[in-house]
Order: sequence, then C-alpha cells, then structure tokens
Amino acid sequence: MTRSLLMFLISMLVFSIPSFSQETENAADPEKVARDAFEAAIGSAVQKCDSAKKILDEEVDIKTKKKNEKIAYKLYEEAVKDYLIANEIDPNSYTVHFNLAMTYVKLGDYKKAIPSFTKAIYIDSTQNDAYRERALARICKGEFDLAVKDLDTAININFDDYEAFYQRGFLKETAKDKSIAIADYDSAIEIKPDF
Repeated sequence: MTRSLLMFLISMLVFSIPSFSQETENAADPEKVARDAFEAAIGSAVQKCDSAKKILDEEVDIKTKKKNEKIAYKLYEEAVKDYLIANEIDPNSYTVHFNLAMTYVKLGDYKKAIPSFTKAIYIDSTQNDAYRERALARICKGEFDLAVKDLDTAININFDDYEAFYQRGFLKETAKDKSIAIADYDSAIEIKPDF
C-alpha cells in the first residue's frame, strides 16, 4: 500500500469516528442526557397517539374498523409507557401529566386519568383544559357533582371556554336544573355560534 493511500485511509477513519472529547462531553452532562431522553419519550408518545388517531379516523368497513381499534389501543398503551418514562425524568411537567391523562381517556381508563389530570392541575392550576377534561372523565365515572365543580373552575379561568359551558349545561339539564342549563347553552352559542 502506498503511503498516500495509507494516510488517506487513516484520515477517513479519524474523521468518521466521534472524538473522545464529544463522547465525554455528552456523558459529563447528565441534564442534557435526561432532557434528550425526556424529549425522545414525549416525541415517541405523541407520534404513537397521532398514529392511533389516524387509524381510528379512517373510514373502513366494520371488520377493518375492529382491527384498527385493536392497533390503536396498542399504540395508546405504548404511548402511556413513553409518558411514564418522561414523567420519571421530569415529574413536574404539566404537559406530560395532561397528555398521559388524555391517553388514559382514549384507553377508557378514567380511574387513572383523573389522578393524572389532578397532578397536571397541581403543577399549573391556570390551565382550564385540565379542569374541563377531568370533568369529562368524572362524568364517565358518574361523579357528576365533582364534574360540575371542575367545569365551574374551567369557566372561571377562561370565560370563553364554550365547551365547558356546553358540558355544564348538559349536566345541569340532566340534573333538571333547566334555567342554568339554558343559560350555559346560550353562553356556549354566544362564544361560538357554529358549535
């Protein structure tokens, strides 16, 4: 082998291998490693939830629909695992707790969804979405009085939350409190006429 060919091969080898200083730099920064793992877990979970939603939104025959529901369910289960990993890395992330709770809702596991919404609210009590979505989970569990309280809070935080008005109106109508139900429906329509 000629000297120039040998030098060329050595230079290619040197430039293709990450430097020792880069490897030790990443290993020496545990916060960066944790942040990268956190972002990877969330990214993976979001991707799985998006894929599950696309699968469920497909217009297909009944047999294919059942198959798609099973696939989506598995994707949501995998997303839960990813969110739990992200939660271990950063237990104070509103987004992780909220998204985990929403994924539990997709799985129909309201018993686990409610505490996850509660943790999200504990982290950031100014987010009306968490109160409204926790109310829906409570409705599914038959906890109507607690659901109304959550919807009251969601409306107090964001008076333009037409969904919360509509949901509270529905609960009030069910409870035979027609006057409040009508007022809530009117508020929802006033905020979003095409709702």
